[in-house]
Amino acid sequence: MPINNKKVLVITSCSAKKKKESMKAIDLYEGDFFKKVKKFVKLHNFDFRIISAKYGLLSPDDEIPPYNEKIKNSDDIVILQKKIIPKLYNIINKYDKILILMGEDYKNIIKPISNENFIYFFDNRGLGGYKSLLTHLIKMERKNLSKLLFYQKEKIITVDLIKKYNNNYKTFKIQ
Repeated sequence: MPINNKKVLVITSCSAKKKKESMKAIDLYEGDFFKKVKKFVKLHNFDFRIISAKYGLLSPDDEIPPYNEKIKNSDDIVILQKKIIPKLYNIINKYDKILILMGEDYKNIIKPISNENFIYFFDNRGLGGYKSLLTHLIKMERKNLSKLLFYQKEKIITVDLIKKYNNNYKTFKIQ
């Protein structure tokens, strides 16, 4: 169910930890961060895409074998941009908000097509910080998530901003 009848797409990156056999992309990745993104997406019934260092842009139901490939340098980013950007152009206009939950190398892949509907989540503490950020998002009441995504003007969301909108701040008012 969309928030406020608005469609939301979550884009995240693959994880290094994977199962050992071919399966749907949503089930293949086993990293803690990926599992938290998956929980957040399922909780709010958001649409979901995964950026894979090997396969490019994946839908959750895309069947793929396990692999061991990472972004190593700026050349890898350019190669992935050529694979991913045309596919994203075909889908981004269907969404009111596009939430970007991934590390910096992966963010650099899609930055060239970012528009006012893209919201980037950021934590400078690395993977552990991103997991903390997702824990706060998962605990957030739906009405506060709606305020965070659709009424604030920031395009980069941090844990501190999420805390402002979370249950502990019930007096928050839209200005």
